[in-house]
Amino acid sequence: TDVAAAETMEHILPPQAARLPYKRVRGGFLWGRLWGTAWFRLRFTIPAAMRGKTVALHFNPGGESLIFRDGLPVQGLSWTRYEYIVTPRARGGERIELLVEAGANAAFGDFSKRTMEQPQLWVLNREVWDAHWDLNALSLMVDPTEHKSWLGNRTKQALKKDDPWRAKIIYALNKAV
Repeated sequence: TDVAAAETMEHILPPQAARLPYKRVRGGFLWGRLWGTAWFRLRFTIPAAMRGKTVALHFNPGGESLIFRDGLPVQGLSWTRYEYIVTPRARGGERIELLVEAGANAAFGDFSKRTMEQPQLWVLNREVWDAHWDLNALSLMVDPTEHKSWLGNRTKQALKKDDPWRAKIIYALNKAV
């Protein structure tokens, strides 16, 4: 995997971003200036062992981001989702290049450097993936305080403690797990 980054204070499009002076980086790379942008260039080859599988990229660049493939925007990345399905059925050996635009935005001037995590290629098990999101949605109905790190103060969505549906959901979650 070839991971490289370039930072800019300019608002540019992918063709200009492709010409930036990139430097190779690894997981733990610190980047960012208030309201600045980092462009990440990811180059990788899908391993032959992933042939016939759904291949996903897991990438947390450390800021809200947008993935570009062949110059076109394909998916955003944020604190709720860091996975991108590269291909639903890999042939193995495909060479992929993605550009990822990441913003170093900060609410109310609360700025700190961003940390990029090392990107990973995963074989996505669709049944497990779908079950994760179903179980997550149900657990939020029962107790959103478990998720307050990304929900903020929006914890009033839970079912009341004496609601019979809450007990049924807890029972079903335990049974499913």
